[in-house]
Amino acid sequence: MPTTGCARTDFLGPSFQANPDGAAAQSRLRREGCDTALLIGDRLPSGFLPTEDQGYFYLNIQLPDAASLQRTDAFTKEVESVLKRTNGVQYYSTIVGSSLLTQTNATYSAFVFVALKPWDQRKTKATSIQSIMESVNSQLDRMPAGHAFAFSPPAISGVGTSGGFSFMLEDRVGNDVPYLADNTQRFLDAAWKRPELTRLNSSLNAKVPQVLVEVDKDKVLKQGVEIDDVYSTFVRSWAPCL
Repeated sequence: MPTTGCARTDFLGPSFQANPDGAAAQSRLRREGCDTALLIGDRLPSGFLPTEDQGYFYLNIQLPDAASLQRTDAFTKEVESVLKRTNGVQYYSTIVGSSLLTQTNATYSAFVFVALKPWDQRKTKATSIQSIMESVNSQLDRMPAGHAFAFSPPAISGVGTSGGFSFMLEDRVGNDVPYLADNTQRFLDAAWKRPELTRLNSSLNAKVPQVLVEVDKDKVLKQGVEIDDVYSTFVRSWAPCL
């Protein structure tokens, strides 16, 4: 039976927009022969779940494939320096070696939780969550050592890991991983041309270098060593160098 492959693509930021310019909602009231127009709202939300200022946002960090934990930590400190001088940011917490978007642990990934100052201290447009994220992303885009970007949490807690929406791309024929990766990239290239979409990201990574290690299990057992201890020791000793 052929196996199937699957790649998840996340669309962060503004979601699908049927009318990018929004719409005005009006109703008319008649009283004593006077025709009065009442403006209810000058702009309707254009996404499925509009981005809300919940007082915090996330930041994902990705370095080249198989970069060491020390290298990721050094780049993360550069990202933290951007947050430190950003107006409206109160504090941040960093986890190096883990990715919220892919739900995996890797030496070349990091994740930052960014808490903003209370709403009563952020009353200007420049200190809104959207302006803060745009300012942070514009600075992160100029950092060549790695790829980092800020994104908002889901509008409804528990619905995904970020704002926007997700798309599943499946290989139902049973081809290899490079085939799925190639078609995922083609899909992303086409999606980037859509003006309604921004911050596209795929969790599929088919180019991570791998090292094959064969353990002499007979020798390990003769020396009274647990197989799991051999693997865990190898990971702790060599993972930072890979």
